[in-house]
Amino acid sequence: MLKPESYRDAFQKSHQILLLLDCEYRILDANKTALRQLGYSAEVLFSMNVPDLFYHIAQGENFTKEICKKDNVINWEYLLKNKEGQAIPVLLNGDKIHEKEDIYLLSAQNIGEIRKETTAAIRKNELTAAKSLNHLIVHEIKNLSYGMGLAVAELRESMDKIPKYLSGSIDFIEENNKRLGQTIKSLLEFDKSFDFNFRSLNINELIKDAIENNRNKFKLMGIQLNVNLNENDFFYPIDRDKLLMALNNIINNAIESIQNTEGVISISSRLANQKSIVRIADNGIGMSDEERTNLFKPFYTTKPKGNGMGLYTAREILMGHQIGFHLDSEKETGSTFSLYFDRKNVDPTT
Repeated sequence: MLKPESYRDAFQKSHQILLLLDCEYRILDANKTALRQLGYSAEVLFSMNVPDLFYHIAQGENFTKEICKKDNVINWEYLLKNKEGQAIPVLLNGDKIHEKEDIYLLSAQNIGEIRKETTAAIRKNELTAAKSLNHLIVHEIKNLSYGMGLAVAELRESMDKIPKYLSGSIDFIEENNKRLGQTIKSLLEFDKSFDFNFRSLNINELIKDAIENNRNKFKLMGIQLNVNLNENDFFYPIDRDKLLMALNNIINNAIESIQNTEGVISISSRLANQKSIVRIADNGIGMSDEERTNLFKPFYTTKPKGNGMGLYTAREILMGHQIGFHLDSEKETGSTFSLYFDRKNVDPTT
């Protein structure tokens, strides 16, 4: 049988807010988590009444009446109040533990923490599903890339028989096959959860490299490209190959969204509020709020030939770099993808 001190130890070590209260609105005891999350000292907390803990005092009074009448409450959502007067959304559970003295134990779990745990679990499941897909498709992609390489090599040997105006298309195929090889490499590395090799590099130069990677595609699709980069170079700790992949995926998404003959893509960088901001904007078909919300989920795509991995991969890379991002979009108007490089992460000696 557990000794009383064992119960006390469990009370103090719990990660939930635990409070011992009575029907006279008194706070009799609190664990360390309660003191830490609410911000009160034990002395101050024990001098307060139960309703004072609630963001809305009337709710605190109602809660006490309900639990004292029903003996327990299960999964009630309320707002508690910390020392600074800020609201803390919690899920409350309470049970009477002493009938004669009307003493009850209240447990409160921070809903924000619950949501974080749920989000983390969802992301873990997404990542597991994405890894499983890699094992199914990477072999087929390698075969396709190998076949394209042989075809290009054969065309190169017969250039004298091919019209000159097609030479640009052959270059385009070859360049994209090289990119396909980089994608295969990244898919093989995906099981390592993107191990990053950070170096302080010039972001403007990386943007220029991404533009060059896609220049033939801009030309073939008749897209007007507007580039306006901040004249002051800025450096940031990055894994060059992986961040370049993210930029390529974002630009490719912008290109594929354009379905008219007067497509325009604008790429810019500027400094604002101690952040370097890179924007990639298009005048494509845009998307609804629901499509925008789902866009970064693996395998979700709004394109008939898309695989739904481009922007999901970009998201994982950006998050691994601690680069903020936001997508604005409007149906039939276009989309703007913004990247936020926090200059606090920049080594001032570079």
